[in-house]
Amino acid sequence: MQAAHEKRAAFIEGTLSVSPDSLGVVIFPCVDGTQRLQAPNDYVASVLRNARLSTLKVNLASHGERLAPAGVRPSPETGGWIADMSARLGAVCDWVREQPETRDVPIGLFAGGDCAVAMMRLAAESPAGISAIVSRGGRLDLAERALLTRLHVPTLLIVGGLDQRLLGLHRTAFSQLRCRKKLEVIPGATHAFEEPGNQEVVARLARGWFQLHATGAPQSAFPH
Repeated sequence: MQAAHEKRAAFIEGTLSVSPDSLGVVIFPCVDGTQRLQAPNDYVASVLRNARLSTLKVNLASHGERLAPAGVRPSPETGGWIADMSARLGAVCDWVREQPETRDVPIGLFAGGDCAVAMMRLAAESPAGISAIVSRGGRLDLAERALLTRLHVPTLLIVGGLDQRLLGLHRTAFSQLRCRKKLEVIPGATHAFEEPGNQEVVARLARGWFQLHATGAPQSAFPH
């Protein structure tokens, strides 16, 4: 798919996979095309599709932004970066609502890093049609308290037990959230969740959260 984002005339590239008898669609935004970042999302997406959830993997960074040298490429700490990524993700959600295969099903969001903060901002400012979000190792140091308290979409935070830098931030952010929420700390997991079995745990937790909140369907409707 290609969704145009008018603010910077960027084209957002992505791949939509529609499950038969889909009960919802989960969007996986990222800002990089490296295999190291995509592989975990590929696994989680496959688990969700087996649970009758369609998936859309999108790269919010433009082609030029992805090719730019590290010193030139926009940084999450740069003013406006999170807001711009949130706006692009909003354009993707609009595109999803226009497609015959996905216009009548709820939208869920799954992201890590700074994209997790961008999706939280979108869900806080434009929650219509977004039924649940899952943050895996999100850069919650970039999430302001005002953003967290405005978020009313059911939110699952997943963090590695060995990720000391983010673990404390997640606990603080969790206490500030006013929505339906859950914090899952995976023992023995580092920031990338690369240890054996951890991706399976992340996928199971995400699937359970979307089953409960993103579709509104009873648990008995889903395979386990």
